Amino acid sequence: ETETETETETETETETETSAGPLVLIVGDDPKVIELTAKQLNSLGCTSRLVSSAEEAFEWLDGNERPDWIMLDELLPGMQGMEFLECLKNEYVEYEEIPVIVISTKDPDVAQQCYQRGAFSVMEKPVDKEQLQQVIMQLSSTSPL
Repeated sequence: ETETETETETETETETETSAGPLVLIVGDDPKVIELTAKQLNSLGCTSRLVSSAEEAFEWLDGNERPDWIMLDELLPGMQGMEFLECLKNEYVEYEEIPVIVISTKDPDVAQQCYQRGAFSVMEKPVDKEQLQQVIMQLSSTSPL
């Protein structure tokens, strides 16, 4: 039963072992967006893990090393990004301190809702590498690595 879940998870999870930097869990269902984000993170010294839904993210969190940060697409299949963020911050006490960067469309109302639910930062799609670098510098100065 759990072997089937693990097989499914590894099909959608991509690992990048080239860096010993901060571990970032990327949650998104658009392969172009998450692969570009992973490449940008890797070029900035981070190690990334990719999952394609909020449900997979919770499974990943339960069975793997704690990530330093989470990059979360606001639009996901099943549980939406906003719902995941709220769950993470309010129901999963062991993960509430993990900074979450939300990737969203350019909508000030959505950004405000993300911040109200505990997002560290909200970035517009597609993710701009310089903006990502600034957020990483902020995260590095506020959280121990």
